[in-house]
Amino acid sequence: VLAIAVNGITECFYFAAMSQERVDRYNRYMFVFSIVFLLSAVALTQYFGPVGFILANCINMLIRIFNSGLFIRNYFKQSHYNPLKGLFPSKKVFLCLAISGIISIQSNHWFCCDKGILFRLCHVSVGALLCLVLLTTIYLGETQLRSFITTHILKHKPTHPKAD
Repeated sequence: VLAIAVNGITECFYFAAMSQERVDRYNRYMFVFSIVFLLSAVALTQYFGPVGFILANCINMLIRIFNSGLFIRNYFKQSHYNPLKGLFPSKKVFLCLAISGIISIQSNHWFCCDKGILFRLCHVSVGALLCLVLLTTIYLGETQLRSFITTHILKHKPTHPKAD
């Protein structure tokens, strides 16, 4: 879902900013992307079954994001703006995600799921603690996201007309 969302946003800008010549060239790229998708779908479904189709679609989306990203990077190269920077988490958040993933896998191995309810609760508690640590890391490290949330989400109260 994340790949589809990022692809939608990047391609939306791509289509809005490109010339007619570039649109024609992109149609040829889409033909190549479709062939890559079909070949990867055939290969991956033989190996992974129905999940292979999802993986092939992810590959297709990632290729299209990369293509749109190149256009966006070149479009803004003379500017101080870097709109693609927000696609990636900070190093601290990425490190926290990686460590949380490793700890989650270990917790799953140690506590889950056939060892009784107490062990399951331990596993859920580890997950909750990791979630809290990750959210704290995001809150402290991602200042632009924190600013957006506080100004646009927490302080924005929709006004509803009063019914007479």
